Amino acid sequence: MVEGAKTVAPMKHGAGKGLMKAPSTNQEKPPFLLHEDSKYALEQLSFIITTEDYEDLGNHSTEAMGETGLFAIAQLKNLKSTMEKKFDLSEKVRKELEQKMEKVMKALEDKDKEVQDLKDQLRQAKEFAICEYRDSDALLFELGDFYLEGFDDALRRIKKTYPDLDASNIASRFGGYRGSLCRRCKSRQRGVSPGAKFPRSSPTHRG
Repeated sequence: MVEGAKTVAPMKHGAGKGLMKAPSTNQEKPPFLLHEDSKYALEQLSFIITTEDYEDLGNHSTEAMGETGLFAIAQLKNLKSTMEKKFDLSEKVRKELEQKMEKVMKALEDKDKEVQDLKDQLRQAKEFAICEYRDSDALLFELGDFYLEGFDDALRRIKKTYPDLDASNIASRFGGYRGSLCRRCKSRQRGVSPGAKFPRSSPTHRG
């Protein structure tokens, strides 16, 4: 007995069933970092650069910029921050040095003034000592002795030159003599009283 040809019923697909399909190769891929889309590149840079830098960068083409360029910009940003900190620190140090220099200069000026005051005091003390010496009785009597010695020497020369001259009436008298006082020294006013004679064994020298 010959069997007849069997017919195969067509396969039916239920809802939600069927063969799995691979993703479509035409699906849109996200733009590669900084290579295909400059707008995307700028969006990625916006978190590390300022608004001014962002706007300025928008005026330039970023099509050829890659990951190396992004890293360089980040490094420049960090370097800028570091340089600003160093600049602020240098300004602070400079101001501190200026303040210290002002204090040193003020101290030097005070020392110079102190030295000048000491010099003035020394000069005044020297002038006062000179005045005291000039006004001292010892100097006045010493000068009187020198004067009398000169007077006696002159009298001897006169008698030797003119032996017939009567010099018995020639005597050294200092009536009205008064020691000259130093004008700068006002603390002491001393002198030899009028009519005082310097001590001498014999005012008249006899040859």
